[in-house]
Amino acid sequence: MTNDRVEGSVKDIKSLTKEQINDYLKNTEIITTDITIRRGKASIVETNLGSMNGRTYRLLSKVEVLRKISSIEEKIHKLCLNSNVEGELVKREKTGEINSRHISEIRKAINLSFAQTPAECQEDAIDTIINNIQQREDVNKEEVSLACIKAGLAGQMDAEAWFSSVMRLSDLLIDRLLQVDRVELLLTKIQRAMLAEKFSLLDGCLHNAESKLSNQEG
Repeated sequence: MTNDRVEGSVKDIKSLTKEQINDYLKNTEIITTDITIRRGKASIVETNLGSMNGRTYRLLSKVEVLRKISSIEEKIHKLCLNSNVEGELVKREKTGEINSRHISEIRKAINLSFAQTPAECQEDAIDTIINNIQQREDVNKEEVSLACIKAGLAGQMDAEAWFSSVMRLSDLLIDRLLQVDRVELLLTKIQRAMLAEKFSLLDGCLHNAESKLSNQEG
């Protein structure tokens, strides 16, 4: 069976010596240079060398673009964090506690205002981002357990996963609600109305859950 296209390298060439191959490379560079002088510079230069024995031969030259890969320390520095926070992140990376994935997640999460926040706020937020990455596997397990609970197939492990998720989400909600004084004037009327509706629903769910758990204790 004949292939439409095959590719090879100099390692596949057995009919020429190493010196002959090097000479060929030098000649191809000369040819490409001549073409760019006459036709203009380009990232890709294709030279038609002519035909022989039913085949057309072309010389293809591409400019190799080498993208500089930033080191982890450079990526951390570009986050524009407090110097102490930056130094702590570098230490954590060197000990293997975090890696480039964590830095990438931090970079995607922060904004320009974040650089102006106190070091303590930066540390808390970054710790949370890192913990969130590490907790994703647990969160996925919680979702699987929730599906089993909704289907009436809950077991002890599903109940434990439900408990963990409620505790985690409760801590998260409490932390957010404690900041209401700082954002209340920034919320629109529509947002306030949506929150009021959500809080009403949440209040009903909390009372129902509390009643169920209290009855179990009795």
